Amino acid sequence: MHEYFDYTQAARKAGISPEDLATLREHIENIYPSQMLREMHLYTICTEIGQGKLTVEEALKPPSGELPDISNLRLGG
Repeated sequence: MHEYFDYTQAARKAGISPEDLATLREHIENIYPSQMLREMHLYTICTEIGQGKLTVEEALKPPSGELPDISNLRLGG
């Protein structure tokens, strides 16, 4: 459940399945120690997917096989 950013609503609007959202959340939890940062990045990723700037597949499995570099994503970008 969210506390700072409603990424679950953004995920629903973007058509991200609950399973894919759980996988994204797991990846993000391994990167960011802060709940607020995790939620902000999840919200950003979901919004980017909803806007067609990123696909679920790209977010889940980038070409390099490593976790995606989400440091350059901006809210409202």
